[in-house]
Amino acid sequence: MIKMKNLLKKNLALLLAVVLCLCLAACGGNDYPITGADWRTTGIVRAGGTITHGGEDTTVLVCVNRMNATLYYDTEDETPFGWLDYPIAFGGDVWELFKDIDFADLNGDGNSDATMWFDGDITLVWYWDAGSGTFEYQPDESSTGGRRSPDEIYHELLERFYALASDPGSDMDTVEDGAHGVLEAAQGLGEDALNGIGYLIWDMSDDGVPELVVGSLREYGGEVYALYTLVDDEPKLVFEGWSHNSYIYVNAYVGGSSCFYNYGSSSAVESCQGVFTLSWNGQEQNWRRFYFTYAEDGALDNVTLYTNTTGNRDPEESTVAYETLDEYYELFSVPVVERVMSPFWAIFHCTESGLDLTPFSDWDSGSAADS
Repeated sequence: MIKMKNLLKKNLALLLAVVLCLCLAACGGNDYPITGADWRTTGIVRAGGTITHGGEDTTVLVCVNRMNATLYYDTEDETPFGWLDYPIAFGGDVWELFKDIDFADLNGDGNSDATMWFDGDITLVWYWDAGSGTFEYQPDESSTGGRRSPDEIYHELLERFYALASDPGSDMDTVEDGAHGVLEAAQGLGEDALNGIGYLIWDMSDDGVPELVVGSLREYGGEVYALYTLVDDEPKLVFEGWSHNSYIYVNAYVGGSSCFYNYGSSSAVESCQGVFTLSWNGQEQNWRRFYFTYAEDGALDNVTLYTNTTGNRDPEESTVAYETLDEYYELFSVPVVERVMSPFWAIFHCTESGLDLTPFSDWDSGSAADS
């Protein structure tokens, strides 16, 4: 599940390498000094070695990233040789934790495998799979030092959401934070809830710590009911949505982080719309712009459009928007993608909304527990 989404990130390896230069330059144990313009001497290379596959030797250089280690050919054009995907979440401290790497043949097939060592008694092992041309993680040969995989950490939450989708007869007043939208949707979908509600574990803030998203599949609306991230290896609720406070993921590129559109209502004339991204650590919402209508002194015929960058519906902490009420209301009549690309947010590239979620009808409740 995580591995599939990591593949989407791998094509950004060159960009990430540049971003990491400043961080890695300060790390100890770097045998590749910062000299000249060659990428191999910019401080991003942490180790190197020789890999033997099919009887041929290849010299590789190793860059330690948040979600994986990237192996590059030792050439000027910075060409990736392969990746070692981490089975656990390291986050931003992976560079300090990294100790060493080795490419010895561990299973006797004549091909180099890979072993990485990190502080905290962490040893990760991958065998080379000649058929797929990739390094495959070996949990039985590895030691994670007590760190759990994101699947294992999020397992209890997924069990809870699966139970709500399976039997949505719970009292809304007793539902825990993060579950209101799931329960509301499950009650509306009835027997189709397990097919219409799903989940995704994916690093949405690009900080090396995967988030958990629970929501409706695209064909059921594509809304996000709850988003969690990990803090000290424990789930933290970042935001939750329901019918009157809805969140939808959009594939707009804004500051390198995942982008969301929010809309909601609290009365016949009071509503809101906004676009935000996740903060660098996935724990907060960074609002690009938030709009809301407000009935002055409670008068339904005296409505003002306010705006801010905090996501707060307090007029005293906002300014009166220069856009008209008619322009604001008109947004509700067009698809979400068109709303996001309107002059309200000036986002120029957005082609789709919603996420590729796994429906709970396909969830194996014992998979993480048994891993």
